[in-house]
Amino acid sequence: MDSKKMLIISLSMVAVAVLIAVMVTQPLVSATTLSINGEQKNFPAFGNGKPNIMPNGWPHRMMCFGPIEVSEGFKEKVINIIKSDKDVQNLLNDGYTIINVRPVVKTIVGDDGSVTMKATGAIVTLSKESTRVIVKVDVENAKVTEIVTFTETTITKP
Repeated sequence: MDSKKMLIISLSMVAVAVLIAVMVTQPLVSATTLSINGEQKNFPAFGNGKPNIMPNGWPHRMMCFGPIEVSEGFKEKVINIIKSDKDVQNLLNDGYTIINVRPVVKTIVGDDGSVTMKATGAIVTLSKESTRVIVKVDVENAKVTEIVTFTETTITKP
């Protein structure tokens, strides 16, 4: 195969890799329905379109993680990190349960176009009745960096 064809194939592969990386890490904010104690709860999208409601330091569109399969080993590592945090331990002792562990994936495109992805953090969702807690975890430094509580309040009008 001549070098021109090799270059075209290589550039095509890099373009596809970058496109996939963008699709996986460029999320959409959407409403979430959870089943809590057998009852369906509809939680609005984070921030309801208002960027200032997002927790500090989080990208404004970080809630969809695409088709990333998280290994049990990664989940276990993240759960051990949050259980070592006093504030999270208090929440767990108060009856909150872990309902979700999602990776925060860092994507780096090198000078040569190569793409490297690594889960450097995680977002853990805890739930109790009508309250959700989002725990931001720095996996590389094995520490909890932020805890945000969201409470659903329903006002029924006649």
